[in-house]
Amino acid sequence: MSVTKLPGRRRPGPARFRAVLLLALLVPWAPLQLSSCASAPERRLLAAEWFALGNARFAKKEWTEAAAAYERALAFDEDLAGARFNLARSLAELKRAAAALEALGPLVESAPENSEYLSLKAYVLWLSGDAEAAREAYAALAALVPEDPKTKYNLAVLDEAAGNFAAARDAFAALAALDPKDADSLGRLAACEEALGNLPAAIAALEAYLKLKGGDAAAKAKLEALKAPPAPPADEGATPGADAP
Repeated sequence: MSVTKLPGRRRPGPARFRAVLLLALLVPWAPLQLSSCASAPERRLLAAEWFALGNARFAKKEWTEAAAAYERALAFDEDLAGARFNLARSLAELKRAAAALEALGPLVESAPENSEYLSLKAYVLWLSGDAEAAREAYAALAALVPEDPKTKYNLAVLDEAAGNFAAARDAFAALAALDPKDADSLGRLAACEEALGNLPAAIAALEAYLKLKGGDAAAKAKLEALKAPPAPPADEGATPGADAP
């Protein structure tokens, strides 16, 4: 699954959304045949063939073609859950959030505690720009899979974006403690510490980040800026422009 950067000003260790997404298994397929009066078994076979073709396109990241194939599969068998999920996933890659949510809706309704479905829904809600609804979905997902670091990370990213820096800082710190090589969490931790005015902690997190991402020029510049001594205060006793006696 590719990751997606959150919008906003550039910071070291760019925030990325991590989504747990599932691609249904490929099935063998034969040359496609169309029939408007196919029997139920024939329709299921045709659905499976279009589904397999969609998966082949999906594997090549040909999202438009994959989505079209999954739609054809669902036209023959609307209950083919794998095709519906992968259709929503393809539409998400195309940044067609509203269509992806519509495709995913029946799956979430039929299995509201399916973590894969809920993860994709939360991710697509974020793509749609509805950060509040996305956070609610990720909170529900966290209740289902409380130990999943991806969900914890995504909640922290949303907290940071909403200005809840203390909550985000605590979450990123916990993730970095769990995995010291998690550069993304270290970068976000540094940004949160800076936002909270904790410059020594921000510097420490950023130094740890740069041990993993030494080529990040923006992070190096940020670290130099954080370490720079503060500008001396202005001489309050002077009166600019006053004539000497």
